[in-house]
Amino acid sequence: MTSIAQSAVNLAEDGFWIFPCRPGTKIPAVKGYLTAKWTPGDVRSWWKDHPNDNIGINPEINHLVVIDVDAYKEECNWDRGALATMSVKSPSGGMHYYFDAEDGARYPGKFGGYKAVDVKHRGVVVLPPSKFESGSYAWHNDLSAEPAPDWLPTKGKAAAHDDLDVILAGMERGTDDAALRSVEAATNTIPDREDWIKIGLALHFEYARTRHEDRARQAWIDWCLRWDGDTADRLEEAAIKLWDAAADPLDFLASGRKPYTAGTILFLLGRPKPEAVDMKDDFFLEIDGDALLTKELADIDFLVDDFLIAGGLHSWAGPSGVGKTRYISLLIACLMTGRTDVMGLPPANRPIRTMYFANEERAEDIERRIKAAMHANRLTGGTKPLIRGKEHGSTRLVVNDQGQYVQNEAFIDGLIERIKDSQTELVIFDPFNTLGGEEENSAASVSEVMDAMRAISSGSGAAVAFIHHTPKDRTEAPDAMRGDSSAWRGSGAIFSALDMGFTLFPLLPSSCSTGKEAKAKRRSLKTAQDAGSCGKYIAQDTAKVREGESLSAVAFKFVGHEVRPGGKPIGALQAVRVADAEADMSAAVEVVDVIEEAAAPATDGAGAASDVADIGAWGGPLITAFGIGKHFATLVDINRIFDGSRPKNWKTADRLYSTRGQGKRLVDLFAAGPRVDGHFVKVTKTGSDTVTKNGVWVEISTAVIVC
Repeated sequence: MTSIAQSAVNLAEDGFWIFPCRPGTKIPAVKGYLTAKWTPGDVRSWWKDHPNDNIGINPEINHLVVIDVDAYKEECNWDRGALATMSVKSPSGGMHYYFDAEDGARYPGKFGGYKAVDVKHRGVVVLPPSKFESGSYAWHNDLSAEPAPDWLPTKGKAAAHDDLDVILAGMERGTDDAALRSVEAATNTIPDREDWIKIGLALHFEYARTRHEDRARQAWIDWCLRWDGDTADRLEEAAIKLWDAAADPLDFLASGRKPYTAGTILFLLGRPKPEAVDMKDDFFLEIDGDALLTKELADIDFLVDDFLIAGGLHSWAGPSGVGKTRYISLLIACLMTGRTDVMGLPPANRPIRTMYFANEERAEDIERRIKAAMHANRLTGGTKPLIRGKEHGSTRLVVNDQGQYVQNEAFIDGLIERIKDSQTELVIFDPFNTLGGEEENSAASVSEVMDAMRAISSGSGAAVAFIHHTPKDRTEAPDAMRGDSSAWRGSGAIFSALDMGFTLFPLLPSSCSTGKEAKAKRRSLKTAQDAGSCGKYIAQDTAKVREGESLSAVAFKFVGHEVRPGGKPIGALQAVRVADAEADMSAAVEVVDVIEEAAAPATDGAGAASDVADIGAWGGPLITAFGIGKHFATLVDINRIFDGSRPKNWKTADRLYSTRGQGKRLVDLFAAGPRVDGHFVKVTKTGSDTVTKNGVWVEISTAVIVC
């Protein structure tokens, strides 16, 4: 065994993490050398086959820092003399002083105030008895590495980041491999050293800490070697030194400095030509019709039948202010408990863990909405969703690089790993227009966003969904785009890419949606909703189904629930039957119309006067039965009182009375406060429960009757 080989084994047995360098150079002979942790057996095996390889060490992974003093240079002004710590003498007469690095410290490359003195912490340093043309490295003493002295300059402590925070901090980096491919294909004709440095730093910034890091490092070295103006070894060594010494991209961003990016590379080298497409092999899927009939095909893996596809792309579209955030909060609450049946949907196969990026909401606000949804729908337990709010910065799947929209690959790669690690099955982005493809009418822009979502779903196996806004409605009906593909604003490429698409629109009874009197009916509905005599509702409709069956429309009622005792109610949704919601609103519209007609001056002869008289005919038995004062009555009592005095030819009232919940309809009739027999009649609910559960309190006075 050569002296170098034996020394390498000895160093490994002493606990040093070392790696081989090519004979006579500082050029690592292996990939991943900066993090290599070879056992003594690994070292022995390698140097048995490569006995003349030099011994390299990365100080950082060995918890070391090295002061490199080039004492042989005339400009060297080192004045601290020899240092009492582990020391190595270089063939040229320089000195390497090894110290135990401070925990978490980062060190500058230069020792300020001194010339020809470097500080080496991350990168390649060689150990004795490595050989060069000028001679061999030799131990100057046999001391151990002492703690780093206080006078040794540092760059402060390395910042500790949450995994997702680290990912988001670097999300503006270039994300596709166009710049990398440009370096791989380009000849090295860059005569300017500054441009050479820019390309190396840009390549490192774009691809360090990504899945392309090893490829980018090799592309950088190979490109440097294609220059014929210097020796290969010198260029290779210089390339490796620059790459190893380059600042961590996230530390660079945190410093506030502007990095060189992929745009710099593409500007200096040009964009690569598109790769040729090989249409052989598996470019096409050949289908044998006869064999297909007997072939066993895998079923679609649904998280929720006919609603969420594992690994699929989903979206909900609706107008601003319709209640999309409340809907998503309810959805997350139902998925985390596995109770999607509470939403009128098929039951989930199991509790589903969700990751939600709310780019326009604070995370704590979403937390309150989810809690309100759980209270309102009596949900408990379940998985733990991951919420990311706007206070952490918008999540951008696509970035603009030199005028082109490219995927934010660093973020996407990191997110995929986080999804896998957390066992997340659904990722929701809200809303679409904050994800980076700002030009929604550009197919190229939105296609990058959709492709990014596909990359996330295919890489992680999770379903991906996003919330989107509708275009300005060109019709007068606010629900005109219910269940319609046109509800997705912008390029048709958005809707085309979906596996499942749903719309969220205000739920209106048919009388308020279409017909000559629709606008007037909607005004009546708003009056009733503002008065609290009927609920507000939205509807979910299916617009696109790749696999499965189209779900029936589901209605949701707006409710408010406290998230803490005595606190302000937080908005939530409760699923109800569409028919029940429409009946509630239709009845409220009719009541408002009757009351408004009764209160209006009689302009058409006996019509309005007759309605007033009929209300009086109904009100009389109520006052007679109870008298002045406050009384409790069930709805059965109310029905009995009015049973014998219902106007026989009042068509509007007939329609009200013939619907379900007769007593409630009669209570609603008096909600607007008509005057009856010298008294004001005003009917309202008590408490938060429905009237049909509680009955009513009837209070009759010369001023008002309150129920």
